[in-house]
Amino acid sequence: MPETLPSVFNSSSFSYGPGYCNGVCADGGSPSGELQQLKGKIERLTRAPWLPTLFITDFEQALRAAVHTEFQQAEVRSCYFHLCSAVWKRARQERLAGPGSLRRLGRHWQDVQDLIKKVLALAFLPVALVRQNFQTLFTDPLTANLARQVAGLQVFLAYFRRNYIIPGNVAQPAEWNVYRRDVDTRSNNHVEAWNATVGRRHPNFWYFLTRVRQEEVLSRGAINAVARARCLKYIKMETRIQRLKAEYHSGRRSLYRYWSACAHLVLH
Repeated sequence: MPETLPSVFNSSSFSYGPGYCNGVCADGGSPSGELQQLKGKIERLTRAPWLPTLFITDFEQALRAAVHTEFQQAEVRSCYFHLCSAVWKRARQERLAGPGSLRRLGRHWQDVQDLIKKVLALAFLPVALVRQNFQTLFTDPLTANLARQVAGLQVFLAYFRRNYIIPGNVAQPAEWNVYRRDVDTRSNNHVEAWNATVGRRHPNFWYFLTRVRQEEVLSRGAINAVARARCLKYIKMETRIQRLKAEYHSGRRSLYRYWSACAHLVLH
């Protein structure tokens, strides 16, 4: 086996949907059973213990519980891409975004879009300030006035508060916060883009392994050279985030102005 293969597995994240663990496990098993199967296969292939330190997942609670059980040494974090996807999906369900929303909301459309983006931009704040600033936004008279005029907005805000702010629910702010991110991708999940290159939504283990081997061959020369070229758009986005953060740290930009600027960078 290539020497770099274990690092590919250790740095990968796994998303879970109905009956599958992305890229590796067979359909139909429990998350815990699939993780055990995955661990066994990797350890047989690499002839070394598999001790991942970080899992980045979506918000499937069964998978997250299984990771905590099977890999107690690992940290479990939530994928920011999946957070944005879930929140925009709920916004569309409440008819606050997507096709027809401009006609429905009229002059309130831009204010609603800005509010949704500001909710998602909470992820760019220091984690200790997330709950406090959501509550400030939630109780702001301007927000309350907009919610009275736009049907579904209060329901949307309550959904986000219930699932992503209140302790003990889907995910805590510390899990989806990206304030300390240091990546120039559109998410904190490096594997999100790589998943698309695998070529199948639910590949079996051997297909996945073949693609990993191909990736290792293609990457061998790049490992000790310049980092692989990445999308210029997201490199520029990360540069801007770091500049905004530096201005916030130095006091040249208030927390509110930093938060508002980050809202323009939110994934749609």
